[in-house]
Amino acid sequence: MKILTTLCTALFVFNYGLLQAQTTEIIGYTSPNDIEIIDDINELSAFQKGDLIFSKARGLFAISPINNINNRAINKLKTEASMRGASHIYINYRNIENSTLSKSAMYSARVYKGKPLNFQEINQAVSGKKLIITKQVYFSRNDWKANEKEIYSFSNISLNEPVEERNGKVFIKIRSKDYKSGKLSSGDYYEVVGFNQDTILIFTEEVAGKEYVLHHVKIE
Repeated sequence: MKILTTLCTALFVFNYGLLQAQTTEIIGYTSPNDIEIIDDINELSAFQKGDLIFSKARGLFAISPINNINNRAINKLKTEASMRGASHIYINYRNIENSTLSKSAMYSARVYKGKPLNFQEINQAVSGKKLIITKQVYFSRNDWKANEKEIYSFSNISLNEPVEERNGKVFIKIRSKDYKSGKLSSGDYYEVVGFNQDTILIFTEEVAGKEYVLHHVKIE
């Protein structure tokens, strides 16, 4: 039983560790391991306030260690915060149940970003460039861990003012190319959560409140 619990925990850490290793030099992005939990909300008064997030973890068996379950719930919370471009979280609700019949840990938190992204810098970095989505990190609140896959999706964003700023956040329109027809789609907007001169990270909710995707995009 202990081996199974340890293995599942290791798999979770390994998967979101892949993204962490590849995005250490990206402005605005904080890896899950580096997300800070703040106890005093007054410390966050100068930070950019973000969305509410939620996580829950249950034990597979009645004898599952509650510490492992609690750590898994916190890791899931930090993973979603990282994907949303946050640097800090403030936990506003927690419930840990440790009985013989049920073992679970539940959290909700508000995400915060220490320094908002600069719209002009992002616009300049992608203006007239080609974008190639090279990786996707998928995370569901119902799953144990985030999952990553490599892809190749081309987009040309040199048309139609693709970068917008809304309520302190930066969004970019991605127009995917159909390989058979060669035509570009009308495009969808994604939130930019990190960038440098070679890469941008863009976030979207696949299913509101449940499933999320972080795209690793190469700038050419």
